[in-house]
Amino acid sequence: MATTIDLLPRKSFEIHLEDGEVIAGQYGTWALSRFCDRIGVTLTDLSKRMEKGITMNDLLLFILCSVEYTCRKEKKSFAFNDLDAAQWVDALGGVGSEQVARLINHLMPSEETGQEDEKKSQTLPTSSGTQQPQELHRASSGS
Repeated sequence: MATTIDLLPRKSFEIHLEDGEVIAGQYGTWALSRFCDRIGVTLTDLSKRMEKGITMNDLLLFILCSVEYTCRKEKKSFAFNDLDAAQWVDALGGVGSEQVARLINHLMPSEETGQEDEKKSQTLPTSSGTQQPQELHRASSGS
């Protein structure tokens, strides 16, 4: 079974690893606060930093902060680190993969409404013949 990601309402996600382990996270105020504290920036500085683009370390740390939020909320221990987050990204196909792009885009509001889209999932075959959940959404007006 391939590693897959499910994008859930309220900017939550689950990474389903090949071994059956599920890594749950949620982007939100606490995760953002934790991320800003860990990299030592204010919200204003973060906005300026993001305009320049995110680094690989930013991506891994933000995933970790989102997973830490869910662990704390569920009163579970948090024993993950940047190596774990990098392995999750690799298992999803790497930085340039569709699944990782979907995870990154999951935290972006809809351009049309300014709000998070309600996302539906379906499973579609990949080129390797494995099944992979895919997001259904309207095509952007620029395509």
